[in-house]
Amino acid sequence: MGYGQRLVMKLILVESSIKAKVVNDHLSRINIDDLYHCSFTSGRIFDFALNDEQSWRVRNKEVVLYLENAIAKSDSVIALTDADDQGEYIAYQIAILADKHNKSVVKGDLVELTEIGVKNALNNTRELDIKLVQKTHSERLVHLKIGQRGINKGYGPASIQELMAAEYLSTSETLEVTQDVVNGTPRSYLSSGQSTSQVVEVPINPPSTFDLYTNALISPSTDLLALETEMQTLYEHGLLSYTRTPANEWLPEAIDKVSSLIDSNGYIADKTHLASHTSVNVPHSAIYIVSPHCIGLRLRSVELINEFTLASAGVNDSRAFRSNIPYPILNIHQDIAGGRFRAPPQLQTLIALREMKLYKPSTSAKICHKLAEKFFVDDSLSMRNIQLGKAFTDRELPVLKHYVSNRLNPLNELINSEISQSNLEVNHSIANKAFEELTHRGI
Repeated sequence: MGYGQRLVMKLILVESSIKAKVVNDHLSRINIDDLYHCSFTSGRIFDFALNDEQSWRVRNKEVVLYLENAIAKSDSVIALTDADDQGEYIAYQIAILADKHNKSVVKGDLVELTEIGVKNALNNTRELDIKLVQKTHSERLVHLKIGQRGINKGYGPASIQELMAAEYLSTSETLEVTQDVVNGTPRSYLSSGQSTSQVVEVPINPPSTFDLYTNALISPSTDLLALETEMQTLYEHGLLSYTRTPANEWLPEAIDKVSSLIDSNGYIADKTHLASHTSVNVPHSAIYIVSPHCIGLRLRSVELINEFTLASAGVNDSRAFRSNIPYPILNIHQDIAGGRFRAPPQLQTLIALREMKLYKPSTSAKICHKLAEKFFVDDSLSMRNIQLGKAFTDRELPVLKHYVSNRLNPLNELINSEISQSNLEVNHSIANKAFEELTHRGI
C-alpha cells in the first residue's frame, strides 16, 4: 500500500495519496514536519454494503488497521478533508476510529494546496458539523434504498436525480443558447425555447464551480467530466484553489493571489474594488488561480477563471448577460455558432439539477454526464427513457412530481426537518422516514 509509519504528535489525514504527499512537502518547507505528519484514508472509510442498505461496514480492513495504528500513536488528529459535505462525512468517519482510542478530531479546510493554504487550514481548525454529517449520511442511505427499489421492480438502479430529471425535462421548455449583436455589442445568454424576455447585463461575481460549468458547456465540444478532472488536477498541484466551491466571494487572503493574476494580465489591481468581493463568512472561497504562470497552460478551465476574475474586478471588456434563465454568460465564446441553437445535453441537465435544488459541486459533473447520456440522443430528448423514468415515478415515488413542479429537493425538505445536533453515532431513522414519505401513495 505504500503507507509510511512513524511516531508523530499530530496526525493529518486527507483523502488521497497525491494530496498527502503534497501536504507533507509543504509541512517540510515550513519546518513543522516534526510536529505534523500527513497520510490518507483512500476516500470513505465506511460505506453501506451492496444489496444491504442497513449495513454500514468497513470498506477496506487493511486501510482501517493502518489508520487505527497511526491514530493510536498520535496525540490528536486533524481531518484535512475536502470543504464540502463529502469531506465532512469522511472527517466524521475518521472521528469514529479516533474515538475508539480516545483521541480528539478537528476539521480543517484546504482552500488552496500551497504552503499558505496548509498553514491557514491548520490555524483555523473547527469542530465537526454534525448536522451536515447526519444529512449526508441520510442522503446516502435514501439514494441506496431508491436504487434498490428500482432493481427490485425491474427498472434498474434508479436515483432521485434521474427520476426528477426525467419529469423536469418532459415538462420544461428546451434551453437554447442565443448569441445576438446589438449596437455592435455581442451578447450571449440562455433562454427557453418558446419564451422571450428582456436581456439584461448583470454584474459578474467571482466564479463558483457552477458558473464555470455553465459557461464552459455553452460550447458543444466541452465534456464536463474532462473539465472536472482538469480542475481537480490543477488543485492537487497547487495551481488552483478548491475546485468544488459553491461560493461567489473570495476569502480576504485570496486577494493577493487575485491581484497578482490581474497584474500579470497587464492591469493594475484595485484592491478596494476587489475587497467588495470578499467575505470572512463563507466556508471556503470562490475559485481563483493560485499561480499566474498556469495561464501559459492554455487550459479551458484556467482561461474561464481568468476571464471571470478580470471581469469581476472590472478590468477587461468581458460582459455577462442573462435572459429568462437567470444564469449569466460571459461573452468570450468565439468557438460557438452565432444566432440561436439548442443548448448541449450536459448543459440542459446541469440547469435542471440547479433548478430543482439538486446541484452539488462535488458530484454534479458525474451526474450530468450520466443523465445526458441516458436522456439525450445527439441533442434531442430520448422520449423512451424519459417515459420509463416517469412511469417508475408514477408507480413507486409519486410524491416526486410535487417536488419537481415546485422546484424543490425532496431530501432537503424531508431530511433537514428531522436533523438535530447529536453525538457521534450512525442513525438510519431519518433516512427511513424520508424514504417512507417519498414512497407514500396517498399524495
